[in-house]
Order: sequence, then C-alpha cells, then structure tokens
Amino acid sequence: MEGKLMEFLSAQTLLINQMQQNLNHESEKNAECLKKIGAAFSELKNQLQQVEANIHSTAGPSQQEAVKTQLIQNIPWPQPLEVEIGDINDNFDLFKDNWIAYTIASGINKWGPQEEVRKINILLSIIGDKAKKKFSNFHLTEAEMTTAERVLQIVGERIKSDRNQQLKILVPEEKVVNKISDTRKENKICKFCAKNHPFKKELCPAWGKTCSGCRGKNHILRACKKDNKKISYQKNTREKAKKDKKIRKISKEDDSDEEEPEGEEAQILKISKINKLEKEKRKGRAKLKLKFGKEWRKVYCDLNTCSEANVIGFKSYCKLTKTTNPPIKPIEDQLKSFGSGYIATMGKTEILCLHKGQKYTIVFQIVNVEHGPLLSEKTCLTLGLVKYCFRIDNTVANQALIQGKAEANKIIEKHKSIFQGYGLIPEEIKLEIDKKIKPVVQRARRIPICIRNDLKKELETLEEENIIKRESGPTDWVHNILLVRRNNSLRICIDPVPLNAALKRPHFQFTTLDEILPEISRARVFSMVAAKKGFWQIKLSEESKLTTFWTPFGRYRWLRLPFGISPAPEIFSQKMHEVTVGLKDIEILADDILIYGCGDNMEEATKNHNRNLEELLVRLKKHGCKLNRSKLNLCRDSVKFFGHVLTSDGLMPDKAKVEAIKNMPVPQDKKDLLRFLSMITYLSRFIKNLSSETNTLRKLIREDTKWQWTSIEDRI
Repeated sequence: MEGKLMEFLSAQTLLINQMQQNLNHESEKNAECLKKIGAAFSELKNQLQQVEANIHSTAGPSQQEAVKTQLIQNIPWPQPLEVEIGDINDNFDLFKDNWIAYTIASGINKWGPQEEVRKINILLSIIGDKAKKKFSNFHLTEAEMTTAERVLQIVGERIKSDRNQQLKILVPEEKVVNKISDTRKENKICKFCAKNHPFKKELCPAWGKTCSGCRGKNHILRACKKDNKKISYQKNTREKAKKDKKIRKISKEDDSDEEEPEGEEAQILKISKINKLEKEKRKGRAKLKLKFGKEWRKVYCDLNTCSEANVIGFKSYCKLTKTTNPPIKPIEDQLKSFGSGYIATMGKTEILCLHKGQKYTIVFQIVNVEHGPLLSEKTCLTLGLVKYCFRIDNTVANQALIQGKAEANKIIEKHKSIFQGYGLIPEEIKLEIDKKIKPVVQRARRIPICIRNDLKKELETLEEENIIKRESGPTDWVHNILLVRRNNSLRICIDPVPLNAALKRPHFQFTTLDEILPEISRARVFSMVAAKKGFWQIKLSEESKLTTFWTPFGRYRWLRLPFGISPAPEIFSQKMHEVTVGLKDIEILADDILIYGCGDNMEEATKNHNRNLEELLVRLKKHGCKLNRSKLNLCRDSVKFFGHVLTSDGLMPDKAKVEAIKNMPVPQDKKDLLRFLSMITYLSRFIKNLSSETNTLRKLIREDTKWQWTSIEDRI
C-alpha cells in the first residue's frame, strides 16, 4: 500500500514540474510580444511627430491660422472672473490658475510677439463683462497693454487696490480714543452727503436713501439743493447750538447718517472706539447659559436682528473655553459686511445652549476680531429673545381686551392653588380586561447605567407623591418600562403592547371641530388652560394590579392612570366631561381646555369670558383637578386649537402648517405625491373646489397610470 502511494506522489511531482516549465516558456513568449508592441508604438509616435513637423513646415500662414483657430475652439474657455460671490482675491487667483492652464492646453503660450494683441483680446473676453463693468475696464491704457501677462498682472493689482480702498473706508481701523480731533480735509466734499470720501457712488452713505426735506432720492437733508429747506435747517441748528454749547456724552460709536449741524462754527468730529460699555444694563444683550467643554457658563450675547449668522471673536472664544487652541471646524461660507465687504472667517464651532428648560445647538462662525458672542435674527427668534410687532392697536376693542386680561390675571391669582401639586379626582376607576387573553409577564430589559440614577430619583419622587408604590406580591401581569426624556425630565411609561390587546375600552366619543364651530361663531376672546399630568389625576382601584412593571430597583405598580395604555385618553376625557358638565362656553380636547367669551363687542365678550373662566376654576378646584401654569394662555383674540387658529373673525389655518406645505419639495414619485395630497387636505376648508383643482394630480397616483411629472402638474 505504501509503495503505490509513493508512486502516485512521484507522478504528481513530475506533472507539477512539467506544468511549471510550460508556464515559464509562455512567460518568455509574452515578454517578447510586449517588447515588440512597445517598439511598434514608439515607431508610430515618431512618424506622427514627423508628420506634424512636415505640416508646420509646408503649411502656409492661412493654414497655420486655421489650425490655431480650430485648436482654440476645441478647448473650452475657463470660467469668467467671479466678482459677486466669494472673496475677490481668491477668485482672481483661481482665474489666474485657470488662464495659465488654458494657455498651455490651447498652445497660446507658444505664440510669438506678433500675436500678443490677439492674446490680450482673448484674455479680456474670458475675464467677462461683469468684471470689466464693475472695475471700469480696470482703467487699462494702450501703453499698459503690451503683453497678456502684463495685462493679467495689472488687473490683479487694480482689483486688490480697489478692494483695499473700500475696506479701509468701510471697516476703519479700531483705535482707543485718547482725544477728539478735527478731521476736516481740503478734499472735495461729496454733493450727495456733504462728507469727504472717494468719489464713488457705492461708497457714498447717502446713495439709495431719501432726503427727509424734499423727499428726493440719493441724498440727505444737509446736502439738499433746495435753499428753503437747507436754510431752515441751518438756522434751527445754529440757534440750538447757541442755546446749548455743552458736549453731550457719547456712549457708543455712532455710524448713523443723521443730519449734523452746518455752518462756519460746525466741526466734523471723528469717534473711533469707546473702551468701556455697560454690559449688564444694555438692552441689546441677553444672558444665556452656554456650555464650553464640560462647564456651563452664563455669557452676555449681543442681539443683532440684521445678521444672518452667529459670530464670536477668536479671543473671546479662547477666553470662554480657557484654552489658546480651542476646537474649530472648517467652513466654506463667507461673511459679508453691510458695506459689501467680506470678513474672513477662521472656522465654526457648535455651542450647546440651555434656555428656558430646553437645549439648543448654536453654530457660531469664528472671526479674528475682538468681539463677544453675537446672535443672528433666526437665533433670536428661535430662543424667543426678540419678537416683531408690526402693528400697534390702540382701538377701543384692544383696550377692552387689555383690561379684560388684567381682570383675568386677578382671577388666576385668586385661585393660584389650582396650579400647585398633582390633582386627584375622587372617584376611582377599574381597568377591565378580556379574560380570554392569557396574562403576560415580559422579560425584564436592562436599563443603561448612565440613566439609572435619574430613574431612581424619578421613582422616589413618584412614590412620595403616591403616583406609584412598590409591589412585592405575585401579579399576573408584569411589564417593561419605556423612558422618555422631555424638558430635562424623565417620563416613565409602561410597554403597553401585551396589555392593550387585553384591555377593554369605554368607547367614549370625542368632540370634533365641526361640532365646536357653530358654538363659537360669536366668540371674540379665547383662553387655553391644560391639565397638569392629566392621566395621573385619575386614581386606579386596588384591584387594578395590571400595571406592575420591572425596574432595576424592584417591581412597582401604578396607583394612578399611566401613560401608554389604550383606554387612558378616553377615560380621562370622559372624566373631564363629567367634571365640567353644565359649564357654558368651554370645550375640552384631551388635556386642553378652551374657554371663550361671546358678545356683540369686545367689552361684553371679555366680561363673559372672565365669568366663564372663574366658574371653570371653581369647578375644577372642587373636584381636585390641577392645571399647568406654564401652558396658561389668557385673553387672546386668537388661539391655536384642533390644529387650526380660532379668531374673532372666524376659523383660520395655522400659518406654520401652511408654510410647511409651501416648502414641500416637488414630488418625485407616486409616494411623494400621495404625501403632498394628504397634507393639502388640511386646507380643504379654505380652498374652494380643492377636489376639482387637484383632479389632475390624483390621476397620477392610480396604479394603472404611468408616473410623469410635467409643467402642467407643476402649475397646479
């Protein structure tokens, strides 16, 4: 047996050696073949170069010109010089690199001196009309247009010098004020603003403004050419100067274009910077709680409703982070100042903000300027730091509403105990289950260690408030818990899936918007109140041990109606209707209660509203209900309810929902279109013949219709 095995191995060894020899032989053949192919390509390249040389030597001037033209046409031109977006210096450097690459690719760099004029014309054409128009053709003279390289160099110098001149005027160098000096100059005074500056309309502060005297455009009052206005203005300012020659205190740099006194004794004074500012008392600041690293700090932030970006100076950022090398992320955006100049950014950073119990992430752009945190318009509105008032209403109706609100606040203060603690409606309820369904004891899930301390504190708090209690005895049902973080607090719910399949529902009929509208047709004043932890105000019977749940600290069961079970909303709504039965001019939606006042005028409506409000508070207090003070919205001429806006003029759509529908992207398939049609159904009350208007769109969602979005659908 061993002999046969040795023979087999010897045969296999010989076969492998033979295969290796064949492979080496084939490799040598392939190497020779590749060498021949390389030699053939080299010979072909030499022949092509010889043919090209013969063409250049034998072709006439017209033929050579045709070859150049054909070559230029085949190579695409680089992009024109961008002068409206981005930094002009960076844009010019990019254009210069593209021009050099283009000259090499098209062969223009090999042209002789006799072709320089044509080369210059091509360069100016590629630069583009926008750049030439903005910089007045770069003020090029015939003497300067010698070579294309020289023209390109001059263009770069003119662009940079013009920009530096604008920045020098629009963003003056900040210096500490040691004295107030006379800065009158002998230069020509601008006839539009009566100030000294380079003669360029873009740099004139009066350009685009309206004169307060003659209402003319592009000048201000002190430069107005109408003598009667000017003389009257000068006379008034001189008389005022004679009466009071005291120097008023200047607390902030003044860049406004308000008119200044004119006359022989008038002087133009220049203020560069004031070092000391009242940080705490300034109205344009807000004190926010920001997180730098692991530390929360209270920082004063400037509010700028004209800014589109949040900005912070590098030095201030280093000081707040207590490091000389704070983390900075790269950014591609550029900041543009009010004078159309650009501000260089070093990068961006994301800072966590805690405001009114909610966390926000604010993105700051970092600049190399000594400045504290500055908040943009969007951030100010999001945080509720500013609010726009587009109309001041001093009508009798508005005065009646204000007076009614003051009386309503007195009623709230009278019953302030209704906002303290948790409520408890006296009657108990019993959860009933279908006995055909087998009880379920869920397998305990592990709770992350990072939230166990918060869970333990919440359990202890709920146990002290008699919301839950420990359960040591055997129970047929045991559930897992679901933890939800909301407003920096931990909300505990049970996993309701198995229990909801067994619970019986009371099938309470909820109120609809169509039922409410006829009742509030004469309403003029509205208020909204909300129950505080509404479900927890309903007590469960001792027999209801169905709500027992696992925790790492033992088993607990709910003594009050828990969140998450299917009959809870119906049970709570039924109880609230029982408590408020007989009260007029109130409507209940889940835990929200609408109080409204009706009348022929606002005064009657506010009196009716306040009477209804006090009756409601007395009734709720009698039955042990509690309200949430933070959700109190008193005496409004419009409130949000059922996803709509109730006003004294009738029902209106919610502007936020309308804006969301407007901003929806164009549908790309049937699924997107179906989502869009579902959204606009919300507006069916306010759009006449909505069904017929969207008939074309609804045809597209049919299964037998091929998807095709055309201009016809886009116009609907």
